[in-house]
Amino acid sequence: MDLAVLELARLDDLEYAFQPLYSLHSGACLGVEALLRRYRAVGAATIGDFFDSALHGGRLAEVDMILRDKAIRRFAAAGFGPTARLFFNLDTRDLGLCTSLAEATEDLLRAQGLSPAAMVFELAEQSGLFAQLRELEASAECRSRGFALAIDDFGRTAGGIRPLYEQRPDFVKIDRSLFAGTQVDDRRRSVLSQLVVMAHTLGITVVAEGVESDRELAVCKEIGCDLAQGYLFCRPTETLEGIPRKLDHVSELGRRGQPGRRTDRLFIDEHMETPPVLTAGENMRMVFETFRAHKHLNFCPVVDDAGRPLGILRETDLKDYTYSTYGRDLMANRAFGKTLRDFVSPCPIADINSAAESILATFSQNETPEGILITEDSIYRGFLSTGALLRVINEKNLAQARDQNPLTRLPGNASIQDFLAECLHDRTADRYLVYFDFDNFKPFNDTFGFRQGDRAILLFADLMRQILDTDDTFLGHVGGDDFFAAFRNVAAEQVLGRVGAVRTAFARDVESFYRPEDRAQGGLVARDRQGAWRTFPLLSASAAVLHLMPGRGDVTVDEMVQYFGTLKKEAKASADGLCYSCLVT
Repeated sequence: MDLAVLELARLDDLEYAFQPLYSLHSGACLGVEALLRRYRAVGAATIGDFFDSALHGGRLAEVDMILRDKAIRRFAAAGFGPTARLFFNLDTRDLGLCTSLAEATEDLLRAQGLSPAAMVFELAEQSGLFAQLRELEASAECRSRGFALAIDDFGRTAGGIRPLYEQRPDFVKIDRSLFAGTQVDDRRRSVLSQLVVMAHTLGITVVAEGVESDRELAVCKEIGCDLAQGYLFCRPTETLEGIPRKLDHVSELGRRGQPGRRTDRLFIDEHMETPPVLTAGENMRMVFETFRAHKHLNFCPVVDDAGRPLGILRETDLKDYTYSTYGRDLMANRAFGKTLRDFVSPCPIADINSAAESILATFSQNETPEGILITEDSIYRGFLSTGALLRVINEKNLAQARDQNPLTRLPGNASIQDFLAECLHDRTADRYLVYFDFDNFKPFNDTFGFRQGDRAILLFADLMRQILDTDDTFLGHVGGDDFFAAFRNVAAEQVLGRVGAVRTAFARDVESFYRPEDRAQGGLVARDRQGAWRTFPLLSASAAVLHLMPGRGDVTVDEMVQYFGTLKKEAKASADGLCYSCLVT
């Protein structure tokens, strides 16, 4: 194929398919990626061959402009709204492409009623000095005009983390090769969690690419990704109008399973501050006036035309001009060339629906003393200063402490009830719920006293923490000798194995609480509830395991409690002290 002689009319045969990106917090569609299709119609075997031919024929810029126009028109006509973005792959092999076409692209966007910030240019990870220099120049040109930037396929090559701080992207798209399989690989999951925290510290939104299963989605939510795209949500389609604008179940799929998340948002809403906000296109004279009118301000958040945060502007960064005789007038003169964007500094960003601990982790790894920008579906909502963030964490800790069981310090009934309500509301998740209850606890407690009884309860709680407490579990203490555990996205054999390990360890360790003669005869002689003497077996724990199947029917918390009551009796009556059941309808 030779694009040097190819008729431009044949490029009309090319078409774009679009794949949506969804918020993992709300399920809202916040953008679509344009993916070139029908390239074989012009004689190309692959997309790479097509652009290689355009480059070698000296027509890369011309072809790219035609394709940009096609993608932008299709995106604008679909009516996604002012907060959605078009993700478009940028070929940096022709540096003229990055400079000469930038102004034309702005004109295309504005003609369709879109701002430059609606366009996200994706830069693929590349190796080699010249490739990196081209990308840096392309990044600078895009930023100067207000386009957003994304690092595509991050982690596919051994490029390292340099692009995150050198190119200052707005998005980093994690290649699926990094998170596929992380549900069973704790080391990789830990590395990814740190990568996400680092990106958020730099004010970068994290996108998970190629999500194909609920389990992968659960991992992406757990490590803190903001957006996701993949076959699980929607395959690439040429029919933009058919793309769902919101997937209500996405915010439920893969939920971490910890109670109190909604409470976190209440705390954040209560303590979030709303300092004056500057828009990136603001005249510098108005910027100076804002600081003059609010003398207590040390900084202002800066957003784009759609309200998405770009960073903060510190008053100290303007002091060379503020205190210069002609500095303010010079800055207000557009011919000077300096704009508000030139003074914006990165600032950590967190979604308002994030866990307070996640926000604290992001903040703690950043040297920015001001605080953290709070967004909702990528739109700026407010600011958490250092003091406000500490108050959020303190109030959450107090709320958790009030609900904790005073003996075991495990979440108590209120948290368990909230957790159950959340589980039952999410009918797409695959969960296992376990109710533990001691066997023969009353005669043990009557014989040895409440202090020894408390020791047995503490022993069981410690064993639960040691054996069950991982990222995929929730542990609670119903009260007395009743305990609760839940597993998310764990195979049935693993659940039963871990439950069995807790019961075995408890039966073994609790023997030391008995007298030698009790251990020798394998039981305790004590009065039963009718006052008759009899021999009771040594302490053990029964377990009722309930599998909440995806697609199940509607069940209330009260119905669930009654159901567990029946299962608990069956577990105690069984020979092995275990009852397993599935809830499908």
